[in-house]
Amino acid sequence: MVCFSQYFFYNFLISLFCDIIDYGTKSNNMRQILCMYGAVVGDYMDKENIQHKYEAKENWGDTEEYKQSIDKTSQYTKEDWDAIYADKDRIFNGFAQNMDKDVSSPDVVELVIAWQEHITKYYYECSNEMLAGLADMYINDARYKDSIDQYKKGLAEFISDAIRTYYLDMHP
Repeated sequence: MVCFSQYFFYNFLISLFCDIIDYGTKSNNMRQILCMYGAVVGDYMDKENIQHKYEAKENWGDTEEYKQSIDKTSQYTKEDWDAIYADKDRIFNGFAQNMDKDVSSPDVVELVIAWQEHITKYYYECSNEMLAGLADMYINDARYKDSIDQYKKGLAEFISDAIRTYYLDMHP
């Protein structure tokens, strides 16, 4: 009997090889397609990362943002990833340090803008609409909420509120 994790892994491998074949007919850049599945991300490859990449492809694989993210992230080295995660930590720790302030305060708005710029710089063009969608995902997807709340309990909701307030201020 095949357990769920084995089933997921088998489907993952089948999907990976199908994409390699499809992609291989369009380009010789196999590193790009393997990065999409986390196969060459060094220390950052784990079961959760692979599952996230698989779900991202399933949900957003046809979008321009997804293609931008694959193009950018497939070129990153371990040192690049270290710098990217350090920048993310700086921003999230900044949010955590400002949780006693109103979400519309200048310091918090500056962090919202920094987060949007971080996503645009390292992953894809993060429009205000996309940012507002992320705000919902940060509180509605337990994996994101739990990951963000590791910085400080309640941080995911605070960031989500700050983003939504920023977005509404931009679009009254």
